[in-house]
Amino acid sequence: MDELINELRDILLDFGDLFTEVFEYSTSNVFYLTEPYIGSVENVTINDQELESGQSFSYDDSLNAVTVNGVSFNEGDIVKIFVKKYKYSDMELEAFIKRALLYIGVAYKNFDIVSGNVLSPTPTSEEEKLIILVATIIAEPSYTEYRLPTVSVKYAETMSLEEKITSIINRYVIFSGLWDYVQITGVGAVGQSGFGFI
Repeated sequence: MDELINELRDILLDFGDLFTEVFEYSTSNVFYLTEPYIGSVENVTINDQELESGQSFSYDDSLNAVTVNGVSFNEGDIVKIFVKKYKYSDMELEAFIKRALLYIGVAYKNFDIVSGNVLSPTPTSEEEKLIILVATIIAEPSYTEYRLPTVSVKYAETMSLEEKITSIINRYVIFSGLWDYVQITGVGAVGQSGFGFI
């Protein structure tokens, strides 16, 4: 699942933006971030000085808070926390993938999520592309074009979410095992060999 989440984030061009939150120390070494969907905490400075040896920070995503350890703070110290912020949380991306699996399970093949967030049966690389494409459509239904390295999909603006998903799954079934390079439109597809399918 983690690999699918990372691939989906890449396809959605959600690479993260650097952001700085500034705090003034008063009594606690725990700093609660105001921005959601933090991917990582890149750095922490105190009065514009990076943490020194023996000083550290940790991020708790359940609290959306950074704890700074090993520092003797003075009241009024300025703490800057440099974070990478994403448009989508991992939880949202996982939900898009799970919803995609429901659509795919109804129209093509059932994948179960077993312990450790592992898919069973293990999807082939072509099936992973299908999962990512359907999840992308769910995440961004207004897009009319979706691109993976070897698959390009274009839709008419008038197509509904369900029509887009049904179309991509039907085209996948036609091209099963032939997704080396595929261009798919709302009315047909062209594969690597140049054959068209309607």
